[in-house]
Amino acid sequence: MKNSIAIWLEFKIKFLNDCEFPKWKGDILRGSLGYVLKSSFCTTGLNNCFICPMNLACPYGFIFRNNKTRPRGFVRNLKYFSKPYVIKPPLETKTKYYKKDSMTFSIVLFSEAMKFSFDVVNAIKILGTKGMGRKGKQGKFIVEEILSKNPFRNNKEVFWEENEFKDVKNFIVSDDLKKRITKRFFIKFLTPYQLIKNKTIRVISSFSDIFPFILRKYTNILRSYTTYNPRIDIEEVKEFYEYEVSLVNKFNERSVKFVYKKEEQLFFLGEYFFKANKKLPKIVNEALNFGVLSNIGKKSVFGFGWYDLNRF
Repeated sequence: MKNSIAIWLEFKIKFLNDCEFPKWKGDILRGSLGYVLKSSFCTTGLNNCFICPMNLACPYGFIFRNNKTRPRGFVRNLKYFSKPYVIKPPLETKTKYYKKDSMTFSIVLFSEAMKFSFDVVNAIKILGTKGMGRKGKQGKFIVEEILSKNPFRNNKEVFWEENEFKDVKNFIVSDDLKKRITKRFFIKFLTPYQLIKNKTIRVISSFSDIFPFILRKYTNILRSYTTYNPRIDIEEVKEFYEYEVSLVNKFNERSVKFVYKKEEQLFFLGEYFFKANKKLPKIVNEALNFGVLSNIGKKSVFGFGWYDLNRF
């Protein structure tokens, strides 16, 4: 679809046996999907996807090991483009699922990666025959329904049902990012976030603590994978987010510990109420909306740093 920047695929699955997951499930979802994509679609057998001649034509290579190198102007110290996907994990924190229990999660594919939507769906269906969950406690499942979701238009369409792909039209397009955000807005983190600046974990105490991370996702992903490349006056944007927006209040802020590869890491959850002195510039408005899709901060592709926007 013209001007499409993303597709949000929401999966509803039903377990066929008892199983167990960690509290935060994005890591397992990401790893399981990657394993099935690689085992199902790799045609060369190379261990290093970055040198594979099929990299950009392979669902696993393009989505998980994209070898597009960054031109000048992108984030320093990172050789390759941002990943063209994120996981939206289940928001429930229960760890035990029983036979016939359901689970809902989503995968957002950005622009060029949308061409692999059918492959991702088929990989999830294959994953259901293998099982997913903690080692030794995996659960096999069936896919009951897949919806295409557009959070800016508040609508959903059936993407796949009863072994049939449907013709959907609610792709997320660049115009969706223009949905107006008022001068008073609320950012509520649905999953824990970790923002690091100068090697220090930052807790949000001002708009300038969070917005640069949002802007980075907005500019890098759009420039990497879409034809939508809005002009940005960085000094003007910086002046606005540093001096024209105040953090009025924060609610339910708390720390959360997450263990990854046996290493304990500190994340945060919270709700933040901001107020701008004047109308939000176009770029600020679009970037805030884009952050709803992209997640922000460390391990965002796992599903961390997922927030929702409330407009007043």
